[in-house]
Formats: sequence, C-alpha cells, structure tokens
Amino acid sequence: MIKNIVFDVNGVLVSNISIETIIAFSQDYTIAEAAMLRKMGRTEIWKRYDTGFYRTRESMADDFAAMWPQEEKLIRQVLSSRRGIAVNEKLEKFIVDLKRKYKVYLLSNVGYEDLEKVLPQKFARICDGAVYSCEEGVVKPDERIYRILLDRYGLKAEETVFIDDGRRNIRAARKLGFHAVKHVSNRRTMSEICRIASLE
Repeated sequence: MIKNIVFDVNGVLVSNISIETIIAFSQDYTIAEAAMLRKMGRTEIWKRYDTGFYRTRESMADDFAAMWPQEEKLIRQVLSSRRGIAVNEKLEKFIVDLKRKYKVYLLSNVGYEDLEKVLPQKFARICDGAVYSCEEGVVKPDERIYRILLDRYGLKAEETVFIDDGRRNIRAARKLGFHAVKHVSNRRTMSEICRIASLE
C-alpha cells in the first residue's frame, strides 16, 4: 500500500535542466549562459556545492575558472546571477491533491544558495518533510541520503513512490525498494503516480 510520495526538486518541481528550459523559464539567460550553467552542473565541483562544501555559487568561481580559463568571464557572470527559479506549477498543484491522501516529501540535491530560493515556495512549505543534500553532506545517488529520508520520517521504501529526473537516482531508489518514476513530462509523471498509488 502506497503511503508516501517523494519528489526531487531540480528538474522536477523546478525546471532548470535543458538549455531550452533554462532559457524559457528564465528569459534573462542567453544561450551561452544557459550552456555554461548546464556544463558546470555536470561537474564534481557542482557536486561539492550540492554537498554544502561551497556556501554560494560565486564561491565556486575560482575553481571553475581554473578548469576553463578561457571562459572565466562567462563563468563569473553566470555564477553571480541573482535570477530566481521557475516552479513547475502543474506538479505543485498536483502535490496539493496528493496531500489529501498521502504524505509528501522532498529529496533533493541542492546547494545552500539555491535552497534559499526553494524554501519559500509553496511546494516546500506544504510538504510533510524534506531532505536536502547540502544539509546532509551527501548527494543522490548515494544510498545514504535515501536512508536518511526513510529513517528521519519513519518511512518504508516499499510504501513510497519516488520521482526524479535522473536515471542514476531512479536506479538507486529502486535498489532500495522504492517505487520509482523517472520524470519526463508532467502528464507522464502524474499518470505513473496515479497508476502506482491506485489513485485512478
């Protein structure tokens, strides 16, 4: 019996994965800035940001500049940006509906500076609990962060649906016994949650 629904934030509840999405949801980004942001997001440096090693995006600038010196100006420009985030309003509304019957949690790889933008959002305020990588010092797909979620809130993996946009994160969740849904589109995600949780 499904009792819990767990959402990733970045790429699911906040749209920021593809270059096209970055530009569409934050129109101030140029194509070059969006490409650089996506490129940086795939590095070990950014992973350390998500574990809380770096407190701000700008504090990563020197390390990124050392990696790509020819792009230092663009790197600093992107990291110093104070642009907001774009909430996936359809899934946020869906969470409100889910909460009538299920507990809803967040499990996200996110750095401190980005977390400050997440916490005021409705989806974060109405959830029953959350585990953020920067506060735990560990990121998905490391199984430890999934276990932190389960232990902290007394959840059972087999009673929990996990939604994420990353294949490795999905595989790690399934290995621990979660029902896992890879987020590709709002329609597909909502349909899969309904199917698994027998909401239909």
